[in-house]
Formats: sequence, C-alpha cells, structure tokens
Amino acid sequence: ESIIGVDISVKALARAAK
Repeated sequence: ESIIGVDISVKALARAAK
C-alpha cells in the first residue's frame, strides 16, 4: 500500500466533489 497513491486518490475525489 502506498500513502502517495492514497493521497492522489483523495485529491482526485476532492476535485470531483467540487
């Protein structure tokens, strides 16, 4: 598991939310 990969996913979801 990669923390960086999770960070990218979270940022992608954050952009989609807006």
